Amino acid sequence: MNAYLTPEVNHEENWFQLTLLAYVNLWVSRKLATVLPRPWEQYLKKTEVVEITPSLVQRDFYRIISSIGTLTKSPKRRGYSSGQIKGSKKVPRPRHQVIKKQTKYTKENIKVP
Repeated sequence: MNAYLTPEVNHEENWFQLTLLAYVNLWVSRKLATVLPRPWEQYLKKTEVVEITPSLVQRDFYRIISSIGTLTKSPKRRGYSSGQIKGSKKVPRPRHQVIKKQTKYTKENIKVP
């Protein structure tokens, strides 16, 4: 929460609500999560009863979401676009003169009245 810094109050409130929604999702799905310990986390393997933290739920969240599924339909192919019409020619881009920088002023170039 403290990593997001902005002078806009609305942006900060939106960020706060977004993080709250993420934590609510993790809290609701904590009963569906299984503990997936990393190889160096020996303490998670030894104990049978593990208090599931939000980070442990987050590790298994992809499996939870994929098992729930989605209500959306897969996209349908609509074919290939026809592209550019045969025989049509592109209008060339207008050419512009190159604008060069002025020479820098030195003591020799400056005329004193």
